[in-house]
Amino acid sequence: TYTYTTSANGCSTSANVMVTVNPTPRLSGTLSNAICSGTTFNYTDASLTPGTTFAWKRSPISGIKSDSSAGTGNINESLTSSLATPVTVSYVVIASANGCSFAQKVMVTVNPSPTASPITTQSSSPLCSGTMFQNFGTSVLAPAGTYYHWSTINGIVWAESANGQNALINFPNSGTIQVTLSTIFTATSCISSNTVSVTVSISVAQTPEVHYFQSHFVCTPSNEDHYQWGYDDASLDSTILTGEINQDYLCVSPDFAHKSYWVMTANGGCNQKTYYNTPLALQNINSGDESTIDIYPNPANEVLHVSVNTTLRGNVTIEVINMTGQKISTTPAVDNKASVDVASLTAGFYTINCYRDGIKIAGSKFVKN
Repeated sequence: TYTYTTSANGCSTSANVMVTVNPTPRLSGTLSNAICSGTTFNYTDASLTPGTTFAWKRSPISGIKSDSSAGTGNINESLTSSLATPVTVSYVVIASANGCSFAQKVMVTVNPSPTASPITTQSSSPLCSGTMFQNFGTSVLAPAGTYYHWSTINGIVWAESANGQNALINFPNSGTIQVTLSTIFTATSCISSNTVSVTVSISVAQTPEVHYFQSHFVCTPSNEDHYQWGYDDASLDSTILTGEINQDYLCVSPDFAHKSYWVMTANGGCNQKTYYNTPLALQNINSGDESTIDIYPNPANEVLHVSVNTTLRGNVTIEVINMTGQKISTTPAVDNKASVDVASLTAGFYTINCYRDGIKIAGSKFVKN
């Protein structure tokens, strides 16, 4: 409020002059941002001035593809860069309220995304639930400044090689499983991915065992439809041993220090991969845990009590296997303990295996009277 006074010939008069000062709206959002190419830039502002509206415009930039160059409200547009280096995009955001306006620059750096590497190695078909240790990999080393990461939906990434180029994937569940290889820039975390889908049937894959005896690797049981021997090296890259398709594989001087020997089997339309000596990467995943299993009474007549000693977390199940490799029963454990009904089993020797989230962590044998 101003008081305005005029005077003349010793006389004066005054009047009040009223002026309303409206606040100038200011931007309160982040003025400097960064995104990865191919993602959406969102700029949301919440001015303290009631009734503020926003409009924005962006100057065209060579190498940047976007949805629009101007709009009202908050900025929400996809920015894709064809450039190999970061590029800065500038917006002018105008805030308006009560006849007042204010323009300010909002900057966003669009970082390039890496080229996604192809998945060139993947599991063979058909797969059934419980299929273990399937090799996935890419033939391309991670480009400079990037690294690889494997992930899966409805499966389990059991191990990755040191350079991330190869991985072992387990398929404990049936359905459509997605396996993804992501290439990630180390400096910016920008990511590009390739995904393959794997169909896993509701049939359950058999779980053979491999033994080394008198210079022979031997797979039990002996009734598999197919055998194929091979090994993984330290990088989890697999090598198939041509012609080694029998139940046993003669290997006088196995290289246990550098090779993890396995057999691929097929039974009832289900493939399976079984190691004799699991790769070191698998042991690292287990965080050094050495799980053990206690069973009693042994020999057993009606009920076998099983106690699993482990620090690993997850769903624990107990399986009974006969001497021909057939799975007789599966019993879920509660607090790593289970009671298994063996009354109906015929007399003889049996194997009891303990699995955590589909991965064998311990085993033992018992006698049924």
